[in-house]
Amino acid sequence: MPVGFRCPYIIPHPQYEVTGNRQIPYEYHGLPFSKMPPKQHKRVILLGNSVLKNTEVVDYMLALRHALPKRVGKVEIANFSMAGTTIADYIFFYNYVKKFEPDLLIVHLDAITFGTGELLYRKNAQKIIFHADMKALWNPLILSTFDRNDLVESFVYSHCPLYRWLFIIKYTVQKKINAFCDRFFGIPVMDLIPSPLEPVAQWDLIDLAQWDEIRDQEFPQARALLSFFIDQLEHDRQKTVFIRQETESIDLPIFDVMDDFVKDKKYVNYHDFHYYYDKHYFEDPIHPDAKIGSLKVAMRLLQVIGEYLKP
Repeated sequence: MPVGFRCPYIIPHPQYEVTGNRQIPYEYHGLPFSKMPPKQHKRVILLGNSVLKNTEVVDYMLALRHALPKRVGKVEIANFSMAGTTIADYIFFYNYVKKFEPDLLIVHLDAITFGTGELLYRKNAQKIIFHADMKALWNPLILSTFDRNDLVESFVYSHCPLYRWLFIIKYTVQKKINAFCDRFFGIPVMDLIPSPLEPVAQWDLIDLAQWDEIRDQEFPQARALLSFFIDQLEHDRQKTVFIRQETESIDLPIFDVMDDFVKDKKYVNYHDFHYYYDKHYFEDPIHPDAKIGSLKVAMRLLQVIGEYLKP
């Protein structure tokens, strides 16, 4: 279970069940309130980005999991992926999903995981630290990734239930208005309106004149955070596979030394699927198409599951 404490919820909060490709709504807002059915079979949890969240990859995995070797047995798959997740986000998100006791954790990696000019906490994982693992705050590395505003906002978000509800109401209303406008006018107008409840969009923080200089750079803390995450997984004896996904994105230097990070580790492994990228089966440099591309990615992930869950 996560270390630390959870504040009392003065205002009741719904529970979001995550199983198969039924994902948590509201992304990190719903994560502290997610749940899973009682474990009946071997369980695989996916932590990934938009490739696993917004494409048909997981649908194919669910449809084809019966083809796993018989010695593996039945497998449950739960998808906790969020678009654009970084290595810093993964550390805190893992503190939630580990309570569901996965037999295998699959973590998808691409260039945005480690840098390319994005925000360190691109999915706002810092806001839920008071739920996830307060002990982590006392680690100098983690504390160095926070500033005073982060700590204040995290404390308010964790201890003021009404503040959390404002986010959820905002997302619910926006989704309904977008669906209506998209249906009748073909434009999701709410996506064009900035929200006072959200931080400035990460693209607004980037000087486009300097984009070519920073787009191929890692976060200064990227390697230290990866080591911290791997040590956490090893301490928890959590069988994990890091997978560099098929992509045409930037080739950051950290990928050249990924094998060194997992060398001699008992529970953590790494596979590089980067070279399987075929633009003919992709909608863009990152996302596979709905048919052959997603099917190929799903089959490779199922091969990994079969390999690491065999008796």
